[in-house]
Amino acid sequence: MTCRICNEPAEDVIPACDYGDWNCGVCGRYRISRTLLAELDATHRHLDVAGTRLWIATNRATGDVPMLSTFAATQHNLLRG
Repeated sequence: MTCRICNEPAEDVIPACDYGDWNCGVCGRYRISRTLLAELDATHRHLDVAGTRLWIATNRATGDVPMLSTFAATQHNLLRG
């Protein structure tokens, strides 16, 4: 599996809910909502690497695995393509 942010090899963690879960050696562990994944695939868009990594690092401070939603990606201007 590859990281949805940087396309480096990543572990695809089996999700228990409505999200995809990755563990990338570069970006870290994060989740993306199935809604955002579907939008990225349907529109052939991708996530801004630097901005998304910053968003993950900032949101990791809460102690939980950060989950990026369509709302958060739009609000933080992380969609490209």
